[in-house]
This record gives sequence, structure tokens and C-alpha cells, in this order.
Amino acid sequence: MKPLARILAATDLSAPARHAVGRGFRIATETAAAYSVIHATELNALDSLSELLGADFCKVKQRLKDGAHDALQQILADPARNQGVAAEARIVSGAPLEVTAEEADRLDADLLLGSVTKHVLAESQCDVLVISDAGSPRDADRDA
Repeated sequence: MKPLARILAATDLSAPARHAVGRGFRIATETAAAYSVIHATELNALDSLSELLGADFCKVKQRLKDGAHDALQQILADPARNQGVAAEARIVSGAPLEVTAEEADRLDADLLLGSVTKHVLAESQCDVLVISDAGSPRDADRDA
């Protein structure tokens, strides 16, 4: 495997995904690779509600996007997790599987992490590391 220059983690902001983000920080620390973390928002699914929401529709979509950005920034700012590595936070719009593969290619990522990655293996051109749930006994054995 070539040396890692850029790592990308995809997160849905869940606890297992935060585990993958933490693993990415550890790898970035060990390899001095640049680190980006993305969260895909599929806000187009809300378009069918636009008639019900009326003029507030755009405000609701923006609040959801801002909330996701704030949650991601909070995860990345946690010193217990980030080990002094500054990660780029990216909120992207679209179907998570598609935009994750697109972002990995656009960033020329050398490694893609996260639970969503098992679904984008066929789409991505970079190496992929799938992180299992942090609470699983198998993962605890691997980390020991």
C-alpha cells in the first residue's frame, strides 16, 4: 500500500460512525496524512414537504444543514478524539453512497473509513477501511 497522504471518513453522526472518525484521527496521527470528514445530507427528500412547509421550506433545510455541521464540528473538536489533528469538516448534499464515492475521488483520498464505506467499495478508486461497531466484542479484541 502506498503511503497515505489524504484520509476521508464518512459519518452519519451516529455512535458507530464516531468510532470510525476516531480511528481516522489515530491513522492520521500515525501517518501525518491530511484528514477530511464528511456528512452527507439527503435533504432533497424533503422536497415533497415543500407545499406543507411553504415559505419556511428553505429555512428548515438550512437549519438541518447547520445542525449537521455543528454536530460534526463538535465531534471533530473533541480533544480526546482528535489527538491534535485538525480535520476538515465537510457537509455534502446528496445520497450518502454516491456523494461519499464522489468526494473520495474528488479529494484523491488514499483511504476511506466508516460504516458507509462497505457500500461504496465498488464506487471508490481508493483503498477502503471498514470499521465495525465500537461496542462489538470482535472490535475490542482487535484493538487490544
